[in-house]
Amino acid sequence: MFAIPKIIKSKKTSSLLPVSDITKFKWEDVVEKEEIGRGSFGAVYRTKFNNVPVVVKKLHERDEESMKEFIKEVKLLESLKHENIVKLKAICTNPNAMMLEFVNFDFRLFGDEAQVNNLSDFLTHVDETNDCKGFVHLMPVIAEDIAKGLNYLHGIDIVHRDMKTANVLVSNQHYNALEDEEKFFMEWNKKPITCKLSDFGESRSREIQTRTLVCTKTANVDRGTPAYMAPETILYSDVSKEATIEDLKKIDVWAYGMVLFKICNPHIRYPYHLEVKDRKDKLKAMRTLIKEGRRPTPDSKYECLHSNEWKILLELHNTCTMFNGTDRPYIHEIVERFGLDHREESNNHSPKRLGLDIVQLFDEEEAYDTMDDLLPD
Repeated sequence: MFAIPKIIKSKKTSSLLPVSDITKFKWEDVVEKEEIGRGSFGAVYRTKFNNVPVVVKKLHERDEESMKEFIKEVKLLESLKHENIVKLKAICTNPNAMMLEFVNFDFRLFGDEAQVNNLSDFLTHVDETNDCKGFVHLMPVIAEDIAKGLNYLHGIDIVHRDMKTANVLVSNQHYNALEDEEKFFMEWNKKPITCKLSDFGESRSREIQTRTLVCTKTANVDRGTPAYMAPETILYSDVSKEATIEDLKKIDVWAYGMVLFKICNPHIRYPYHLEVKDRKDKLKAMRTLIKEGRRPTPDSKYECLHSNEWKILLELHNTCTMFNGTDRPYIHEIVERFGLDHREESNNHSPKRLGLDIVQLFDEEEAYDTMDDLLPD
């Protein structure tokens, strides 16, 4: 005879336990929220908490799977401590939301009322309003900051998996409130911008291996992700094999290479845009280009800079976008390359004149009047 089974229901443990030591906030305590972004994941708001500017990312869903993803991203962010990674400040569990440091680049210092939060908007603004004049020297700084942030992640076996300009935050908060003009110009020439990697919803660590190289199947090129995807992902080759963390690092490096392309070509909406803009099926056209081993075409608008100030960035773009993943460098090699260039500049004994790039922002006569007002007596 068979014994009558007795079903014992397992007790569900709260998925919040792993984040019990992270600072919490109540949704009702966050007032005067200004929506600054929205996507399939939810909405992003700019607000103040304890009188400090912050950003709150609120998720739409609250089912078990989305809760797991939320907890995973929170735990990951909470563990990351680096100047080029966005900082997590607190979380809310009803609704699911995370509070992040507020990061923005304020153009009011340069006579423009605009403020932007991410690199995509920054590049569009400096291209459309000023053809990048006065901001040329920021591009290598941006590229190096991103490389340093990615190098930190790879150094602790974490991959980002969604590198693109929209996921890089930009800031000049470290000098935009300085009243000492000399210190302001020193910062402007030495560190005119700070970049921080954000949006870790797709990230993986060695402990959370993925069973496929395919990160997304979206055909919406305009959202950016496919335009930054490596051949291994966009062509869906060998999807049955397990991707190691080292495989994924090389995929990150390709995406970084495409970010470099966008930095050097701020007029182009996304990599491969010139080639596919008139095609009905943009993703199919992009796959064909990659199958043929073709990189995106640079924009002639910044041809002179490509041969001079931004030459290193295009060289690194080519190095990072080798079609065979094993031929791509590790990100620490890219960081070392920037360091080498800094040493060569130091040995040149030809430092920039203080405030020279500020002069480029204005008409020449107006510029020197402005310089007289700003520089100390």
